[in-house]
Amino acid sequence: MLTGGSTVIADEYYQLRTGGDLAALTGIIKALLAPDRHLDRAFIAEHTAGYDEMAAVVQAQPWDAIERDSGLSRAQMEHIAELYGASNATIATWCMGLTQHEYAIATIQMLVNLMLLRGNVGKPGAGVMPVRGHSNVQGDRTVGVTNRPKAEWLQGLERVFGFTPPSEPGLDAVATIHGLLDGSVHAFTGLGGNFAVAGPDSPRVLAAMSNCKLTVHIATKLNRTHLYPGAIGLLLPCLGRTEHDEQPGGQQFVSVEDTASMVHASTGRNRPASGKLRSEPHIVTELARHTLPDSAIDWRAMGRDYDVTRDLIERVAEGAVAGFEDYNANIRQRRGFHLPNTAALRVWKTDTGKANFAAHALPADSIMQRARARHGDRVLCLATVRAHRQYNTTVYHDPRGEVDRYRGVHHTRKVLFIGPATLARLGFLDGEIVSLRAASLDGVERVVHGYRLVQYPILNDDVFGYFPELTPLSSPDLTARGSNTPAFKEVPILIER
Repeated sequence: MLTGGSTVIADEYYQLRTGGDLAALTGIIKALLAPDRHLDRAFIAEHTAGYDEMAAVVQAQPWDAIERDSGLSRAQMEHIAELYGASNATIATWCMGLTQHEYAIATIQMLVNLMLLRGNVGKPGAGVMPVRGHSNVQGDRTVGVTNRPKAEWLQGLERVFGFTPPSEPGLDAVATIHGLLDGSVHAFTGLGGNFAVAGPDSPRVLAAMSNCKLTVHIATKLNRTHLYPGAIGLLLPCLGRTEHDEQPGGQQFVSVEDTASMVHASTGRNRPASGKLRSEPHIVTELARHTLPDSAIDWRAMGRDYDVTRDLIERVAEGAVAGFEDYNANIRQRRGFHLPNTAALRVWKTDTGKANFAAHALPADSIMQRARARHGDRVLCLATVRAHRQYNTTVYHDPRGEVDRYRGVHHTRKVLFIGPATLARLGFLDGEIVSLRAASLDGVERVVHGYRLVQYPILNDDVFGYFPELTPLSSPDLTARGSNTPAFKEVPILIER
């Protein structure tokens, strides 16, 4: 119902220092451990391993360092611990605010630690919930589409298709960017996406795309990456998922997996924008059929009837991932089917046979610490954010000039949100037009011009600006340790007149 007013979405709100999540979680756990009355001792004893080590490391972290790194006071973290301890069941959700930092893995492990302390894994109304944006970000990984597929997937491919797949890891997105920049990647095929703009160092990556021998883009809409073709550049427009997909095998549908591990059918209903458009599966299978004319794989059958592909996924998945039995029958159920989650059953597929606590001290070597050691205390921490008229790199135009209803921005996305204390400390004014320069750690100059400073209620020396406009300031060397995810929420920058 439209009320014309605001809606309360939280009982309490705490503004952390950007990148301060690990410290905040450390403080909450430290507070939770102190009285020792809120812990689920029975769950910890029966279902977990590593508690003593984790608790000792957390207890050793001094409160002054926790407060400095988190941006919260000890009293605030103790209050959060009390609220959490009084909850019978808690769900923890997160998205890119946690994953796009240098210590993202440690942060998420500390969040899991917090949940394990109260037994909030594997009981009704509780659990950990990573929030995905795109419908198949999770589904692709489930069926082995990753640069590091599990051995079971590789064995399944060999068993079903009769060839030995490469066993060495492939390139993830950041490694691909490095390969484009150093010239070791000569060909690029993209299934959707705005690759060069969505990743770090976008101007250099766009230029590098043009140095490829071959670029192939299969896409529903034109984007900037497409405008930088290689020596041979193919742009193959395809049907969108909402468009009717008719193949020789009849009307087709694809399957998608949501963030709650529900797999369901997605059938296009809209009239295609052109009768010449082909679907993504059709294009991919036809490319394969013509590129590999001697292949024993029936590519044409997969492109004509997606049930064939799903049957093959089911066969390859045997032994690799549970839940795809009777794939084609289950996907036709009204709400699809749920992939089993052993943690939800308190069955722990780990080396200890239990849920493992992970011990992490506060980082002593971070992106921001290294940048300030080199460039001084005028370095600010930039986190990229999105507006409400935006989906990934697609920004929707509003004829009235509204850019961001969330933050009251109009007419331009070239803005930098900055706190009043930081404005005063650096000697800048609200509304001033400035240049933003990366506080580079790799010697590469990265700068953008013509940005308007917008005073905003931000604490600490944190600033915010829009993605993807500010990806030119991010180095591909700034990534999360262990996952190699770009650290778009932890970019050190300087403001210049």
